[in-house]
Amino acid sequence: MMSRPVWRVWYGLIGNIPIPEITPPMVLSVIKDIDKTRAIETASRVKQRLSAIFCYGIATGVGSSDPADVIKGGACSTEKGASAGYHRPGKVAADDC
Repeated sequence: MMSRPVWRVWYGLIGNIPIPEITPPMVLSVIKDIDKTRAIETASRVKQRLSAIFCYGIATGVGSSDPADVIKGGACSTEKGASAGYHRPGKVAADDC
């Protein structure tokens, strides 16, 4: 379940707008706003939750598209693999060989 403060951030920005009227730029604005103040992982989770809401809207006939699905790349992209925090500076290249 999503924490209440994060829920308030996105709901306050697009929560009162009908699902069919929400556009990808609106979703991107919400994600970038969260990205500025919280962890990238939180923004990614919010994007996933919003996408689930849009998918539910499509399934119930309320909406016809998922504006969160088209957001790729820079917003809420996390690298997979070992975190830089687990390596000693200057040793990353040598340790990965």
